[in-house]
Amino acid sequence: MLAKRRILFVFTGGVAVVRAMEVARTWRKEGAELQAIFTAAATRFVQPLAFEALAEGKAHTDLWRAEDPFPHIRLARWAEAIVVAPATADFLAKLALGIADDLAAATILAARVPIVLAPAMNAAMWENPATQDNLARLRARGCFVALPSKGLLACGEEGPGHLADEGALRIALLRALSGEPLAGKRVVITGGRTEEPMDAVRVITNRASGRMGAALAEAAAGMGAEVVFLQGAGAPSPAGARVIATPTAEAMRQAALQEASGADVFVAAAAVADHRPVVAHAGKPPKRGAHVLALVPTPDVLAAVAQMPKRPRFVLGFALESEAHLARAREKMKRKGCDAMIANPPENLGAEEAAGWWVEEDAVRELPRMPKRRFAWEVMQEVASRVR
Repeated sequence: MLAKRRILFVFTGGVAVVRAMEVARTWRKEGAELQAIFTAAATRFVQPLAFEALAEGKAHTDLWRAEDPFPHIRLARWAEAIVVAPATADFLAKLALGIADDLAAATILAARVPIVLAPAMNAAMWENPATQDNLARLRARGCFVALPSKGLLACGEEGPGHLADEGALRIALLRALSGEPLAGKRVVITGGRTEEPMDAVRVITNRASGRMGAALAEAAAGMGAEVVFLQGAGAPSPAGARVIATPTAEAMRQAALQEASGADVFVAAAAVADHRPVVAHAGKPPKRGAHVLALVPTPDVLAAVAQMPKRPRFVLGFALESEAHLARAREKMKRKGCDAMIANPPENLGAEEAAGWWVEEDAVRELPRMPKRRFAWEVMQEVASRVR
């Protein structure tokens, strides 16, 4: 997703520049190619050398360098996207008016690539009508915005003004880079595992980590979709999604039927437990000798959604099989009534990487082993191509 993408950071004069540099470092570890421009005010908080050490990219400060008479043009043409973090009130005003009196502002004015703005400032400055007017003007010109969060600010006051966290910044950048192929679409995704209670303490479950479901939700949000994430146990909370806790198969089924109504896409990536105890004890029974545990099947969440009278336009499932992956995935796809299936070998369960196959009625695409975030992006690109 971010690997090999050329991202130009613009750091402006706020204490949040320290956090912004940590975001840059995270993206560099994912393989992004980075450069940065520091405004004069930004260098009062952090030295450009720190960026070069942490993010392994070149830092720039001066519009008037004799060895390069056009640094703003060169940087504007190099970048695939420009991220301004933090975007101070002063810098937003400068961009809104088209002032180009330093390297940062001149580069943005010369750019033909998406601009992502991450405002951070005192709450009163953020809420000032002048700031809001400037931001509205920049949005109207096509800038993407990662809104600040609320909390205790560096000045000691409370309110909106915190730099958006890494997840929110990532979603804004992905939207900028992707062209938002899922804009206007509603996508419902399940992720994580279900836990079926035996008693107040013990559960029947599996080893799924929920990383795949969360990565799919992040990818869908990064493509511009309105995303609902039905969160099973263990799954991270993805940025850019509305999260609904669904710890059991029945809770997930009920939420899926409600949320999938009117949705464009449903993706069933959760590892739903196949069975639940007939009786779940209210307390914790004492340890005893061997005993028989009676089980009944859990509801089939994917089939319930795929067979709705007003089902989503596209329904995708995941089939975890230890053998005959393609044949069993295709059989499940037909039996459950979904449009496509990801054949998902068991070694993916709980792992950092994934491999598999995209299976449809008359087509198969192999997805070689790759990080789960990349795998999820590839899957959602296929989904987006089916619902345009």
